[in-house]
Amino acid sequence: MSIDYSGRFNIDHKVGKRFTTGANVYAARSFSEFKTYDGNIVPSNVLYGILFSSPAIAPYNADGTYARRNGRDNPLAWLLEPTNDRYNNKMTANIFGELQIIDGLNLRVNAGTEFSATKEGTYLPTTLVSGEKVKGQASVNEVNATRNLIETYLNYKKVFNDIHSFTALAGFSYQFDQNERHYTQVQKFTTDKYLYNNLAAGSERIGAITNKEEEIRYSYFGRLNYALKDKYLATFTLRQDASSKFPSKNRVGYFPSGSLAWRVNDEDFMKNNKVFSNLKVRMGYGVTGNDRIANYIYLSTFGPTGVSLSEESDLYGGLVATRLPNPDLKWESNYQFDAGVDMGFLNDRINVTADYYHKTTTDLLLDIPVPQVFGFTVQTVNAGELQNQGVELSINTRNVETDNMTWNTTLNIAYNKQKATDLFGRPYIISQTANPDGSVPAADFTKLVVGRELSELYGYVYDGVIKTGEVYAPQPLSKPGDPKYKDLNGDGAITADDRQILGNAYPHYVMGFNNSFTYKGFELGVFFQGAFGADLYNMNRLLLETYTGKDALQRWTPQNNNTDVPRNGYFTSKYGGYINSRFVENASYVKLKNLTIGYNIPTSKIGFLKGVSKAKIYFTAQDIFTITNYSGPDPEVSTNDAGNSNLRAGLDFNAYPAYRSFTLGLKLNF
Repeated sequence: MSIDYSGRFNIDHKVGKRFTTGANVYAARSFSEFKTYDGNIVPSNVLYGILFSSPAIAPYNADGTYARRNGRDNPLAWLLEPTNDRYNNKMTANIFGELQIIDGLNLRVNAGTEFSATKEGTYLPTTLVSGEKVKGQASVNEVNATRNLIETYLNYKKVFNDIHSFTALAGFSYQFDQNERHYTQVQKFTTDKYLYNNLAAGSERIGAITNKEEEIRYSYFGRLNYALKDKYLATFTLRQDASSKFPSKNRVGYFPSGSLAWRVNDEDFMKNNKVFSNLKVRMGYGVTGNDRIANYIYLSTFGPTGVSLSEESDLYGGLVATRLPNPDLKWESNYQFDAGVDMGFLNDRINVTADYYHKTTTDLLLDIPVPQVFGFTVQTVNAGELQNQGVELSINTRNVETDNMTWNTTLNIAYNKQKATDLFGRPYIISQTANPDGSVPAADFTKLVVGRELSELYGYVYDGVIKTGEVYAPQPLSKPGDPKYKDLNGDGAITADDRQILGNAYPHYVMGFNNSFTYKGFELGVFFQGAFGADLYNMNRLLLETYTGKDALQRWTPQNNNTDVPRNGYFTSKYGGYINSRFVENASYVKLKNLTIGYNIPTSKIGFLKGVSKAKIYFTAQDIFTITNYSGPDPEVSTNDAGNSNLRAGLDFNAYPAYRSFTLGLKLNF
C-alpha cells in the first residue's frame, strides 16, 4: 500500500525595470509498506522463499495457522506477517534574484535547500519462527538528509554588426550535503500489539547505530558561445570542481570541453538543393569528472566492537577498523569525442540524427577484491582505463498529417563496444557472485582483463552428465550422475584453469521504437524497447533445478540415464563449479513497454463542469509482453551490490521482475 500527498507553490515578481525575484516551494509526504527483495538467502527474502518452496505444501494448516516445513515459515507468512512501514517527508525551497546590470549583462543568484526525513519502522511478530525465538523484534530507522545549494553567475549577451553573436557565462556554485541516521533494534516483548511504537517495551536492545556524514562540492565554471551569421557555431566551457570525497591533494579536478557546428543548409550553395530541408554537422571534445563513491573512502574509519579479555569475562567496548583506506584516490575522468550530423528531408517530414562517440575513462573508480590478509574483502581504488565507442541513430518521421489524423514515428538504435585498456598493473580483476545456498560459499563470477569488457561472465563449460559406466579421465572420482566439464587446456584434469569467458552482461545494441497516433479526439501511443547481445547467469534456474523446479524431475537417476540434468551434484562435486555455461543464457529481448490510449472529451460535452476548459480520459499499460529466449521471468533484471555493480552485473538471483501495470485516469484543466 502507498499513500502520497504533495503540493507546490511558485511566485515571480519584477521590482522596477532591472530586477526580478522569485521563489518556489514543494512539499510532499508519503507512506508505503515495503519489502526487501535482494540477492540473498535470508528467510525474510520473500521472493527467494516463493521460488524455492515446495508447491506441494499448502500455506495454511487445517487450524488456520501458517504451515511450516523443517521448522521454517513459508513465504506467505513472511509476506503478510511482518510490519514494514516507511514514512517520508520532503520539502524543497528555492529563491532567485536576477539583476540586469547593463543591457546584455545579467547577474543571477539561486539559493535552495532540500530536506528529507525518512522513518522506517519494522516489527517481527511471534507468529513467525524467527520472531517466536526472540519474543518479537522491533526496529526504528530514521534518516534525515539536508542539501543546501547556492549558485551565482554573470551572463553576457552581445551581437555585433548583426552577424557576430556572443554569449559568455561565468559562475560559482557551492553544495553542502548532510545525512544523519539513528537506528535502534530491540527484542523480547510481552505482546505483539506495540509493533515498533514502544521500543522501551522490549527488554533487550540488540542494535543501536547513529552516524553523521557531510559532503561538500564547489565549482567554478565558465562558458563562451559564438555564432557567425548563425551558421558557424562554437561553444567552449571550463569547470574546476572540488569534492570532499577525495584527499586534499587530489580534491580539485579541471574539466574543459569544446564543440563546433555548421548549419550547412544555410549556405548559398544549398539553397536550391532538392534533398535536404535541414543539414547540420557538429563535433565536440570534452572531459567530465566522476566522484560517485561513498564518503570518507580515502580515510581510515572505525566502528564499535565488543572485546572479551578471557572466556569468562564480559564484553568491553572497543573500536575496529571498518574500511581499508586509500589516500591516493582521485577523480575518475571521462574524455569523450563526438561527431554527428542532423538531417531533414521532405520539408522536415523525415529527420535523421546520427552520432559517433569515442570515450576513454581513466582512473576508473571500482571496488576491487583484496586478499583476506588485509582484513577486508574490497577496497575502492582507481583501477584502470576503459574505452567505449559506438554509434547512435535516431529517425523521426511525420507519416500522416491531416486535419483529422496524425501519425508520428521515432526509432532510436545505439551500438556500443567496450574494452578495458589498462588495469594499472593488475593481470585481471575477478568478482564473486552472491551466495546461492547455505551449503556453499560465493564463487568467482566475472573476470575483467585488458582488451575485454566489464562484467564478462567467467566459469566452466558444462558438457553434460557422467553416464552409468562412463569413465571420464579429467574427473576420475566422479560418479554417475555428476556434472561433466570440458578440459579446455588439455592437461587431463578439471581445474580452475579450465574456466573461460561465458558471456557478457552488457548489451551491444539497444533499441526504442515509438508510434503515436491521433484521430479526431482519440490518441494512441505504442512504445517498444529492446536490447541485444547481453547474457545473464540464471542462478534462479540453478536452484530450481536443484530443488523444487520442474527440471528437478528430469535429474539423472539410475533409471533416467538419458538426461542432461545431473543429480544434485553442483554443490557437492569435487570438480568444476556452479558457475558454468549451463546457466548462462542469451538475455536479448523486445518488450512492448508502454501502451497509452486517450480521448479528449469535446468541450461541448463538459459544459456542465464549471471552470473546466479541457478534459481527457486515458488508459495506460506498462510491460505488456516480452519476446525473448531467456527462461527467467525478466531478461531486463540484474542482481548485484552497489559497490561492485559495474564489475559483476549479469546476475539474476531473486531479482524482482518488472510487473505489468494498468492505469485508468481522468485529467481536467481549469
